[in-house]
Amino acid sequence: MGTLNEYLGFVEKVDKRIRNEKLTELLARAELTHRADFASKSESEVPEKLAALHAELAELADEFQIRVSAPVQDEEHHTWSVCFTDSQGATRCIDWTLASSPEFRQMMSSTRRSRNFWRPPFLVEYAKTAVAEASAEEEEADAEGAPSPGSVEVRAETKAAKRGARIPREPVEKQTARELFAYIVEQGKKDYQVQRYKGLGEMSDTQLWETTMDPEHRTLLQVKLEDIVEANESSPR
Repeated sequence: MGTLNEYLGFVEKVDKRIRNEKLTELLARAELTHRADFASKSESEVPEKLAALHAELAELADEFQIRVSAPVQDEEHHTWSVCFTDSQGATRCIDWTLASSPEFRQMMSSTRRSRNFWRPPFLVEYAKTAVAEASAEEEEADAEGAPSPGSVEVRAETKAAKRGARIPREPVEKQTARELFAYIVEQGKKDYQVQRYKGLGEMSDTQLWETTMDPEHRTLLQVKLEDIVEANESSPR
């Protein structure tokens, strides 16, 4: 998740110039990293990687809602570029100026480190071992006997969640890295509820047992006067 989040951060920076995240992700996979990728051996020959990119953009023009122009050569700098016009009428170019920018280089560096992972579609599969472990944990919990005091509701909710976990789930397909990241975050938040309280007096007995009173899960930290003094000295003023 950290690698994916880092990659999306770089994509977002480059996308401030492109204004089309799907197209920006396509650029990350095009491997336009050197000036030679934008320069040709002859004046009339479009560089191989740029020609391939132009063909792919032309094929995806309707999906991206863009109008792609023919590759153009900059006679002064002897490099080629591919420009397109977006749905707002703005013209944006993919050229060596873009590819040599710090944000583009960062995106390409992140792409190279995990090159095999960023090619859509992305398929999310649910491990069978997780289903088996959920079932085993429930059986073990039932074998222990009566629930701990104050935890009846908690155990009931946990059992319901584990029963749901035993149901086989079909693989999920996502078309972009952004959709993949959003789906993983969404799934990670399931069965969890985040609440904030000013003090313990605002919590119910069940919540107090889960977070504070249960000896098996609580964490007790001893705070000394010396710790407060040290914290005051180390904090910026």
